[in-house]
Amino acid sequence: MYAGVRQGGLLSPALFAMYIDKLIQLLKSSGLGCRYNNTYIGCLRYADDIILISHSVTVMQTMLDLWRVFC
Repeated sequence: MYAGVRQGGLLSPALFAMYIDKLIQLLKSSGLGCRYNNTYIGCLRYADDIILISHSVTVMQTMLDLWRVFC
């Protein structure tokens, strides 16, 4: 079975960005992850690299569980 977006396709970056933005909004609205000066930094991203940041292992596991359910 094939899933995902075609690498090198014209719409691939836009489709990936739309998908990831929904996930980041879910994490942000959950209240999980770190904040700095009231700015959410619990999920940092650059291109297709994503970093989750939390203050404890328990919160990190909860973030990963949300991620897994979403995906």
